Amino acid sequence: MAKEKNTKSNSIGMVLGFLSFFGLLFWSIITLLGVFGVSLPGPLPFISLLFLLLTLFWSAWLFVKHKSKGWKILYAIIVVIAILAWVWGSGWLVFWKK
Repeated sequence: MAKEKNTKSNSIGMVLGFLSFFGLLFWSIITLLGVFGVSLPGPLPFISLLFLLLTLFWSAWLFVKHKSKGWKILYAIIVVIAILAWVWGSGWLVFWKK
């Protein structure tokens, strides 16, 4: 049983590490290029922020899942607000600005 839990913890850590590393890598490249006036069109900025948000959501859930119901409700509200801000900020809803 302990070995099974340890394997599960390792796989969760691997996924969180993957999302964190590549989200940070992509975001760093995009930000550094932005300093020099280079804008990357396409999905890379969108994907980098997605990876960073997923990492934040997941690690925040690991903190909140053993807390009271109030914490979980607050977490859900924050996640919804963050997703809406990410979608609006990414320009996917440009047609709403007309």
